Amino acid sequence: MAYYMLYVTNTGKPVSLSSVEANPVPAGHTSVDIVNKPDKTVMWDEVTKAFIPRPPKVLKDRLQDLIAKPAFKTFWQSLDATQKDQLRNGLIWLLGKARYRNEQEPPEIE
Repeated sequence: MAYYMLYVTNTGKPVSLSSVEANPVPAGHTSVDIVNKPDKTVMWDEVTKAFIPRPPKVLKDRLQDLIAKPAFKTFWQSLDATQKDQLRNGLIWLLGKARYRNEQEPPEIE
């Protein structure tokens, strides 16, 4: 089944993705025939006006965020290797699923 991407011609901003072609195409818009329905591995790129591979998510480690804080860093550096491992394991357990965050998210857990 064919799909159609309708976008603003000048900006490339997407308007709709549908299995029904816009007829007539509104002024200032362009309709592109897409062979297959795009899945989550691709995204619309307004510059190239085409679907491109979605870049992988960049995840930040909140444990590394904490270790980089000046006050915590001083404390961290005072520990020996065994103590660091014990504390790291405890913090990993405590953070659980919240250990990693998207690059855009703040380090603080709400």
